[in-house]
Order: sequence, then C-alpha cells, then structure tokens
Amino acid sequence: MLYIVHLITLNNYKKVVVKGGSNLRLELLKSFKLSLKVI
Repeated sequence: MLYIVHLITLNNYKKVVVKGGSNLRLELLKSFKLSLKVI
C-alpha cells in the first residue's frame, strides 16, 4: 500500500516539475495529503 502511494506521489512530483514548478511546494503538499488519505 505504501509503495503504491509513494509511486503516485512521485508521479505527481514529476508532473509538477514538467509544468515548471512554480507552485512546487503547494502541489507536493496536496499530493502528500492525498497520499495520507489513501493510507
């Protein structure tokens, strides 16, 4: 379960970096909170 969540977070991180990373920390927080909900 944790492994899947980690992969999802990594994918979100890559998407944000490709977008330009202007809201990098905000997006990372969102994906982190989502991954916590999944657990």
